[in-house]
Amino acid sequence: MTKSDLLSLLKNEVSVSELAARRGVTEGEVVAARDAFLVGVESRRSPSALLAIVVAVVVSVVATRAAAAGTCAQTLPAPLATMCSDEPATAADVNNNFGQVVRWVEEKTGPIGDGGIVTNSLRVNGPLTATGATSVGALTVNGNLRVTGSAFGAYSGAAAGADIVAATDGFVVASLSADQNGSRCHMQGLVNGTVRARDSLHYFTNSDVFVADASFIMPVQRGATWRVNRTDTALPLTCTLSLTWVPLNP
Repeated sequence: MTKSDLLSLLKNEVSVSELAARRGVTEGEVVAARDAFLVGVESRRSPSALLAIVVAVVVSVVATRAAAAGTCAQTLPAPLATMCSDEPATAADVNNNFGQVVRWVEEKTGPIGDGGIVTNSLRVNGPLTATGATSVGALTVNGNLRVTGSAFGAYSGAAAGADIVAATDGFVVASLSADQNGSRCHMQGLVNGTVRARDSLHYFTNSDVFVADASFIMPVQRGATWRVNRTDTALPLTCTLSLTWVPLNP
């Protein structure tokens, strides 16, 4: 290797591997020759001369990096900085890239280190399994929705003719039955004062056309006030009204 080769290596005009291939030697031999050359320069030159050589090499490296920067295409999404091949990465670029990635992750999932996920929207293209509690503001399902646990809470009875505020979304199951032969009655289900369901019955054993039982299922939203009224139209004969509240799991 010539002095010109070693100077080109120090100026970053050629890499260790390129110089080794050009001269038919190993990369270790190139490194050893470079180090020996620097030792020789240091022993022969005055400090000011050595400093001049170092400054010249640094200027050459900086100029080479600046020239190469214009040829490196931006492949990462802005504002990330793309690191170009054979160029040193600055601490500022690396730190800014990591900082931006952290900000993007926290925008989608919540604070780094938090065990939960908080996001404004969630799109799942494949299967989604939630083993713990999951709170969803709005859910759109384009395919099938399968619930492996129960979607309903515990059933409970309710009083007829009373206003009841629904603690959760759910359904009212109303069942009307005749108490005696000749009973006639009807029922109405109301949500926030509006009739949403109704049914009636008439029970006559001496006729082959009668309805001895009637029922309906009425959906109710969380926070709505609902009631079911019964009216007997053949007094003193009466009917029995039974109500069951079926809540969805809160």
